[in-house]
Amino acid sequence: MRERVVTFGPEGILVGIVTEPDAARRGAPVVVMSNVGLNHRVGPSRAWVELARGLAEHGVTSLRYDCSGLGDSAPRKDLLGDVERSVLDLQDALAMLTADGATHFALVSWCSGTDNSHVVAVRDPRVVGAAFLDGYAYATPTSLAHAKIYRWVEPPRWRRALRRRFPRLFGLDLDRQAVGWVDEIYNREYPTREKFEEDLATLVDRGARLLFVYSQQTTYAYKGQFWDWLRRKKWGGQIAVEYYSKADHTFRYRADREVMMSRLSSWLLALSGA
Repeated sequence: MRERVVTFGPEGILVGIVTEPDAARRGAPVVVMSNVGLNHRVGPSRAWVELARGLAEHGVTSLRYDCSGLGDSAPRKDLLGDVERSVLDLQDALAMLTADGATHFALVSWCSGTDNSHVVAVRDPRVVGAAFLDGYAYATPTSLAHAKIYRWVEPPRWRRALRRRFPRLFGLDLDRQAVGWVDEIYNREYPTREKFEEDLATLVDRGARLLFVYSQQTTYAYKGQFWDWLRRKKWGGQIAVEYYSKADHTFRYRADREVMMSRLSSWLLALSGA
Protein backbone atom coordinates (compact mmCIF):
# COMPACT_ATOMS: atom_id res chain seq x y z
CA MET A 1 0.00 0.00 0.00
CA ARG A 2 1.18 3.52 -0.72
CA GLU A 3 -0.31 6.93 -0.03
CA ARG A 4 0.38 10.16 -1.89
CA VAL A 5 -0.75 13.74 -1.53
CA VAL A 6 -2.57 15.19 -4.53
CA THR A 7 -3.65 18.73 -5.38
CA PHE A 8 -6.32 19.48 -7.96
CA GLY A 9 -9.12 21.85 -8.84
CA PRO A 10 -8.72 25.52 -9.84
CA GLU A 11 -5.13 26.60 -9.22
CA GLY A 12 -4.60 23.38 -7.26
CA ILE A 13 -6.53 24.65 -4.24
CA LEU A 14 -7.95 21.22 -3.29
CA VAL A 15 -5.87 18.75 -1.30
CA GLY A 16 -6.38 15.04 -0.86
CA ILE A 17 -4.72 11.70 -0.16
CA VAL A 18 -4.84 8.88 -2.70
CA THR A 19 -4.41 5.45 -1.11
CA GLU A 20 -3.30 2.83 -3.61
CA PRO A 21 -2.91 -0.94 -3.19
CA ASP A 22 0.26 -2.78 -4.14
CA ALA A 23 -1.82 -4.76 -6.63
CA ALA A 24 -5.00 -3.07 -7.86
CA ARG A 25 -8.13 -5.15 -8.28
CA ARG A 26 -9.09 -5.06 -11.94
CA GLY A 27 -12.40 -3.32 -12.58
CA ALA A 28 -12.78 -1.98 -9.04
CA PRO A 29 -14.28 1.53 -8.80
CA VAL A 30 -12.21 4.19 -7.09
CA VAL A 31 -13.79 5.08 -3.74
CA VAL A 32 -14.09 8.81 -3.04
CA MET A 33 -14.64 10.37 0.40
CA SER A 34 -14.79 14.02 1.49
CA ASN A 35 -15.33 15.99 4.68
CA VAL A 36 -17.89 15.12 7.31
CA GLY A 37 -19.25 18.45 8.49
CA LEU A 38 -16.30 20.61 9.51
CA ASN A 39 -14.02 17.63 10.12
CA HIS A 40 -11.11 17.41 7.73
CA ARG A 41 -10.54 14.50 5.38
CA VAL A 42 -9.67 11.90 8.03
CA GLY A 43 -13.35 11.65 9.01
CA PRO A 44 -14.82 11.20 12.51
CA SER A 45 -12.44 9.13 14.65
CA ARG A 46 -10.24 8.70 11.53
CA ALA A 47 -12.95 6.60 9.90
CA TRP A 48 -11.92 7.52 6.35
CA VAL A 49 -8.28 6.69 7.04
CA GLU A 50 -9.22 3.25 8.35
CA LEU A 51 -11.58 2.67 5.44
CA ALA A 52 -9.05 3.74 2.79
CA ARG A 53 -6.27 1.56 4.16
CA GLY A 54 -8.56 -1.41 4.66
CA LEU A 55 -9.78 -1.16 1.06
CA ALA A 56 -6.20 -0.94 -0.20
CA GLU A 57 -5.46 -4.28 1.43
CA HIS A 58 -8.11 -5.74 -0.88
CA GLY A 59 -6.87 -4.03 -4.03
CA VAL A 60 -9.14 -0.96 -4.06
CA THR A 61 -7.87 2.59 -4.62
CA SER A 62 -9.47 5.51 -2.79
CA LEU A 63 -9.29 9.27 -2.44
CA ARG A 64 -10.12 11.23 0.67
CA TYR A 65 -10.00 14.98 0.20
CA ASP A 66 -10.84 18.30 1.81
CA CYS A 67 -13.59 20.39 0.26
CA SER A 68 -12.69 23.97 -0.56
CA GLY A 69 -12.27 26.11 2.53
CA LEU A 70 -11.90 23.12 4.85
CA GLY A 71 -8.85 21.28 6.16
CA ASP A 72 -5.87 21.88 3.88
CA SER A 73 -7.93 23.06 0.90
CA ALA A 74 -8.10 26.78 0.13
CA PRO A 75 -11.43 28.53 -0.47
CA ARG A 76 -12.81 28.95 -3.97
CA LYS A 77 -12.90 32.49 -5.30
CA ASP A 78 -16.35 32.21 -6.84
CA LEU A 79 -19.42 33.46 -4.98
CA LEU A 80 -21.41 30.24 -4.89
CA GLY A 81 -23.42 28.56 -2.17
CA ASP A 82 -22.00 25.76 -0.02
CA VAL A 83 -23.65 22.96 -1.98
CA GLU A 84 -22.67 24.38 -5.36
CA ARG A 85 -19.04 24.70 -4.26
CA SER A 86 -18.92 21.20 -2.82
CA VAL A 87 -20.43 19.76 -6.02
CA LEU A 88 -17.69 21.49 -8.04
CA ASP A 89 -15.09 20.13 -5.61
CA LEU A 90 -16.31 16.57 -6.09
CA GLN A 91 -16.47 16.98 -9.85
CA ASP A 92 -12.88 18.26 -9.79
CA ALA A 93 -11.88 15.22 -7.73
CA LEU A 94 -13.42 12.84 -10.27
CA ALA A 95 -11.76 14.76 -13.13
CA MET A 96 -8.36 14.40 -11.46
CA LEU A 97 -8.87 10.67 -10.91
CA THR A 98 -10.09 10.25 -14.49
CA ALA A 99 -6.91 11.90 -15.77
CA ASP A 100 -5.07 9.36 -13.61
CA GLY A 101 -6.82 6.50 -15.40
CA ALA A 102 -9.96 5.84 -13.32
CA THR A 103 -13.12 5.00 -15.24
CA HIS A 104 -15.80 4.56 -12.57
CA PHE A 105 -16.37 5.53 -8.96
CA ALA A 106 -18.08 4.74 -5.66
CA LEU A 107 -18.94 7.74 -3.50
CA VAL A 108 -19.04 7.55 0.29
CA SER A 109 -20.50 10.45 2.26
CA TRP A 110 -21.61 11.21 5.79
CA CYS A 111 -24.26 13.69 6.97
CA SER A 112 -23.89 17.00 5.06
CA GLY A 113 -21.46 15.32 2.66
CA THR A 114 -24.57 13.71 1.19
CA ASP A 115 -25.50 17.03 -0.43
CA ASN A 116 -22.75 16.95 -3.05
CA SER A 117 -22.49 13.16 -3.37
CA HIS A 118 -26.20 12.79 -4.09
CA VAL A 119 -26.14 15.44 -6.82
CA VAL A 120 -23.02 14.08 -8.52
CA ALA A 121 -24.15 10.45 -8.24
CA VAL A 122 -27.39 11.28 -10.07
CA ARG A 123 -25.64 13.34 -12.76
CA ASP A 124 -22.53 11.26 -13.47
CA PRO A 125 -23.01 7.80 -15.05
CA ARG A 126 -19.48 6.84 -14.00
CA VAL A 127 -20.75 6.60 -10.41
CA VAL A 128 -21.63 2.92 -10.04
CA GLY A 129 -22.24 2.97 -6.30
CA ALA A 130 -22.88 5.40 -3.47
CA ALA A 131 -23.03 4.96 0.29
CA PHE A 132 -24.76 7.61 2.38
CA LEU A 133 -24.17 7.62 6.15
CA ASP A 134 -26.91 9.51 8.00
CA GLY A 135 -27.89 11.22 4.78
CA TYR A 136 -31.37 12.28 3.76
CA ALA A 137 -34.17 11.03 5.97
CA TYR A 138 -37.87 11.85 5.74
CA ALA A 139 -40.45 11.76 8.48
CA THR A 140 -43.22 9.21 8.74
CA PRO A 141 -46.11 9.14 11.25
CA THR A 142 -44.16 6.64 13.35
CA SER A 143 -40.96 8.70 13.37
CA LEU A 144 -42.87 11.87 14.26
CA ALA A 145 -44.49 10.14 17.22
CA HIS A 146 -41.08 8.88 18.29
CA ALA A 147 -39.59 12.39 18.04
CA LYS A 148 -42.28 13.87 20.31
CA ILE A 149 -41.69 11.24 22.96
CA TYR A 150 -37.90 11.31 22.61
CA ARG A 151 -37.83 15.08 23.00
CA TRP A 152 -39.10 14.81 26.55
CA VAL A 153 -37.42 11.66 27.82
CA GLU A 154 -33.86 12.41 26.70
CA PRO A 155 -32.22 14.50 29.51
CA PRO A 156 -29.85 16.54 27.30
CA ARG A 157 -32.80 17.77 25.26
CA TRP A 158 -34.83 19.13 28.12
CA ARG A 159 -31.71 20.58 29.72
CA ARG A 160 -31.02 22.51 26.51
CA ALA A 161 -34.67 23.61 26.39
CA LEU A 162 -34.50 24.92 29.95
CA ARG A 163 -31.21 26.73 29.24
CA ARG A 164 -32.80 28.45 26.25
CA ARG A 165 -35.92 29.44 28.16
CA PHE A 166 -34.23 30.41 31.48
CA PRO A 167 -30.60 31.25 30.65
CA ARG A 168 -29.99 33.29 33.80
CA LEU A 169 -30.82 30.32 36.02
CA PHE A 170 -27.81 28.62 34.45
CA GLY A 171 -25.53 31.64 34.79
CA LEU A 172 -25.98 32.66 31.16
CA ASP A 173 -26.61 36.39 31.04
CA LEU A 174 -27.54 36.46 27.36
CA ASP A 175 -29.27 39.06 25.27
CA ARG A 176 -31.00 36.94 22.65
CA GLN A 177 -31.33 39.83 20.22
CA ALA A 178 -27.70 40.86 20.60
CA VAL A 179 -26.25 37.44 19.96
CA GLY A 180 -28.74 36.40 17.31
CA TRP A 181 -30.06 33.45 19.34
CA VAL A 182 -31.22 30.64 17.06
CA ASP A 183 -32.01 26.98 17.57
CA GLU A 184 -30.06 25.92 14.51
CA ILE A 185 -26.92 27.48 13.04
CA TYR A 186 -26.76 25.31 9.95
CA ASN A 187 -29.73 24.36 7.83
CA ARG A 188 -29.68 22.00 4.88
CA GLU A 189 -32.23 21.89 2.12
CA TYR A 190 -33.34 18.35 1.39
CA PRO A 191 -34.74 17.45 -2.00
CA THR A 192 -38.48 16.93 -1.79
CA ARG A 193 -39.55 13.38 -1.06
CA GLU A 194 -40.80 13.07 -4.64
CA LYS A 195 -37.50 14.37 -6.07
CA PHE A 196 -35.53 12.01 -3.82
CA GLU A 197 -37.50 9.03 -5.05
CA GLU A 198 -37.13 10.20 -8.65
CA ASP A 199 -33.35 10.42 -8.17
CA LEU A 200 -33.28 6.92 -6.68
CA ALA A 201 -35.13 5.64 -9.73
CA THR A 202 -32.57 7.31 -12.00
CA LEU A 203 -29.70 5.65 -10.16
CA VAL A 204 -31.28 2.21 -9.93
CA ASP A 205 -32.39 2.22 -13.54
CA ARG A 206 -28.81 3.05 -14.49
CA GLY A 207 -27.60 0.02 -12.57
CA ALA A 208 -25.98 1.85 -9.65
CA ARG A 209 -25.97 0.22 -6.21
CA LEU A 210 -26.80 2.23 -3.10
CA LEU A 211 -26.22 1.79 0.62
CA PHE A 212 -28.03 3.91 3.21
CA VAL A 213 -26.74 3.77 6.79
CA TYR A 214 -28.61 5.38 9.68
CA SER A 215 -27.79 5.82 13.34
CA GLN A 216 -30.36 6.38 16.07
CA GLN A 217 -31.66 9.96 15.80
CA THR A 218 -34.93 11.85 15.85
CA THR A 219 -35.17 12.06 12.06
CA TYR A 220 -34.63 8.32 11.64
CA ALA A 221 -36.31 6.36 14.38
CA TYR A 222 -36.92 2.75 13.35
CA LYS A 223 -35.65 0.03 11.04
CA GLY A 224 -38.22 0.19 8.26
CA GLN A 225 -38.56 3.96 8.04
CA PHE A 226 -36.66 4.23 4.73
CA TRP A 227 -39.15 2.03 2.93
CA ASP A 228 -42.16 3.60 4.61
CA TRP A 229 -41.56 7.02 3.04
CA LEU A 230 -41.20 5.59 -0.48
CA ARG A 231 -44.03 4.77 -2.84
CA ARG A 232 -41.92 2.38 -4.90
CA LYS A 233 -40.96 -0.62 -2.79
CA LYS A 234 -39.11 -2.93 -5.17
CA TRP A 235 -35.71 -1.88 -6.39
CA GLY A 236 -34.26 -5.14 -7.65
CA GLY A 237 -31.98 -5.60 -4.67
CA GLN A 238 -29.86 -2.60 -5.64
CA ILE A 239 -30.62 -0.61 -2.47
CA ALA A 240 -29.43 -1.76 0.94
CA VAL A 241 -30.44 -0.05 4.20
CA GLU A 242 -28.75 -0.50 7.59
CA TYR A 243 -30.04 0.92 10.86
CA TYR A 244 -27.87 0.98 14.00
CA SER A 245 -30.34 1.73 16.76
CA LYS A 246 -27.77 2.17 19.55
CA ALA A 247 -25.12 4.15 17.66
CA ASP A 248 -24.85 7.94 17.79
CA HIS A 249 -24.45 10.15 14.74
CA THR A 250 -20.64 9.95 14.57
CA PHE A 251 -20.37 6.32 15.72
CA ARG A 252 -17.95 7.54 18.38
CA TYR A 253 -17.90 4.26 20.31
CA ARG A 254 -15.43 1.85 18.78
CA ALA A 255 -17.72 -1.18 18.99
CA ASP A 256 -20.48 0.61 17.04
CA ARG A 257 -18.02 2.05 14.55
CA GLU A 258 -16.33 -1.27 13.87
CA VAL A 259 -19.62 -2.99 13.08
CA MET A 260 -20.71 -0.19 10.76
CA MET A 261 -17.34 0.09 9.03
CA SER A 262 -17.19 -3.65 8.48
CA ARG A 263 -20.57 -3.51 6.73
CA LEU A 264 -19.52 -0.50 4.66
CA SER A 265 -16.24 -2.12 3.64
CA SER A 266 -17.86 -5.40 2.63
CA TRP A 267 -20.47 -3.51 0.59
CA LEU A 268 -17.76 -1.54 -1.24
CA LEU A 269 -15.73 -4.67 -1.90
CA ALA A 270 -18.81 -6.35 -3.33
CA LEU A 271 -18.94 -3.56 -5.91
CA SER A 272 -15.46 -4.64 -6.91
CA GLY A 273 -16.40 -8.31 -7.16
CA ALA A 274 -14.38 -9.15 -4.05
